[in-house]
Amino acid sequence: MNRFALVVSVCNYPSASKLAPLPGAKEDADAIMAKLKEAGFDVTPLADCTAQELRNEINELKVSGASQGGEWRSGALAGKAQR
Repeated sequence: MNRFALVVSVCNYPSASKLAPLPGAKEDADAIMAKLKEAGFDVTPLADCTAQELRNEINELKVSGASQGGEWRSGALAGKAQR
């Protein structure tokens, strides 16, 4: 069975948010991708995306996974939030 994963990293926030970049987010995402690949997942990385880009990738992942008889999983990785 094919297994698909989408790994999202947010390193650079929009300037309007006034949040500093997260220097370790890319490395964290790379480490997660490596583990998923070891577990047999076909991994798609997505960095510093908009909400619409994220929705598009999730929909594409669902469609491609279903068309290939595969499975996909979702998860969350916390970063930095504005208060």
